[in-house]
Amino acid sequence: MEIRNLTYTFPRSKDPFFRDLNFTIADNEINFLVGRNGVGKTTLIDVILGLRQAKLKIDKTFSYVYINQTLPMLGSITVGEIANLVLGIEYGKYEIELGYLKDKIEEYSFSFLQKRWNKHYQELSGGERKLVQLVLFLQIKRDLVVLDEPTAFLDRENVNNVFHVINANKDRTYLIITHDVRDLLLVNDYHLLSMDNHKIDHEFNKKTFENVNRDNSFLHYFAEV
Repeated sequence: MEIRNLTYTFPRSKDPFFRDLNFTIADNEINFLVGRNGVGKTTLIDVILGLRQAKLKIDKTFSYVYINQTLPMLGSITVGEIANLVLGIEYGKYEIELGYLKDKIEEYSFSFLQKRWNKHYQELSGGERKLVQLVLFLQIKRDLVVLDEPTAFLDRENVNNVFHVINANKDRTYLIITHDVRDLLLVNDYHLLSMDNHKIDHEFNKKTFENVNRDNSFLHYFAEV
């Protein structure tokens, strides 16, 4: 996905926040977007998805699913009821039973749902809630999956679980915002976009990034860990 001449100005502002950005989101790969707080990562996502009006050229139309950090869920409903809300329209079924999903999702995700199907959302830990959202929304087939800091505030075990699910569902394009350089170690390959001063200043594949970052010169794009 080629994005060209992206310019965005906040309402009531005279100066562009983004000016003439050009970059690539690699198709059918995991793309990481990194940068310090305040450089505009979430704003850039909103512009790409058309949630903010801007001037830009994209070389293709695309569908997407967007899981951000503040996705609301009712604590009083069960995981099974959430599955019905998320997937009912997608599958064209009024009621989705756990057994119906067995042949549709990979083994780890099914086992995870099976153990929590009748639990209320409010009973789940933060890591479990993230995984419920991820497992269910990844069953919605869209061209682009956007994840805004999916590993924020999670312990390393749950971070590993999140990327286990992502790696098991690679048949799409991911755009993942992260502040943790360790997330990059959990995938076999990636395309990395680094952001600073309201612009994309570098693009790397995994091999190139590992070579240029031998002295950790790019760690300022990430939060301290």
